[in-house]
Amino acid sequence: MPVMFWVIWFAILSGLLIMQFFAGGGIPAGGGQGEEPVIYQVITLVIAAAALFVRFVIIPRLDGLRKKFPAMIVGLALAESIGIIGMFAIPQEHAATRLFMLGTAIVCIVLSAPVYAKFPGGGSPFRNDPA
Repeated sequence: MPVMFWVIWFAILSGLLIMQFFAGGGIPAGGGQGEEPVIYQVITLVIAAAALFVRFVIIPRLDGLRKKFPAMIVGLALAESIGIIGMFAIPQEHAATRLFMLGTAIVCIVLSAPVYAKFPGGGSPFRNDPA
């Protein structure tokens, strides 16, 4: 089961980057034209705080991997939603806001890495011998 945590985490991270390159038009470049929409930056910070709250407050309080799994999915979904909102809700002319949202999403996903997903008794989740 611990390997499943890492596979899903990697799929979310790589999926966000693939979506950004193929559906979002690549890495946003250029300065913002006009006034940047501050409301989207506030929304980004609120969603990021919720994702990190799930990762660093809720998940450590849960016992067992079966209880941590749904919480991990919720935290990753919140983090990924930041990037998706930036790709599709922010106009192209606000490249600085789009880049801010993409960067925040990547940082939140990286911080949500399931380092807590270990076999009972320790051991590496990537080897067959759990001890």
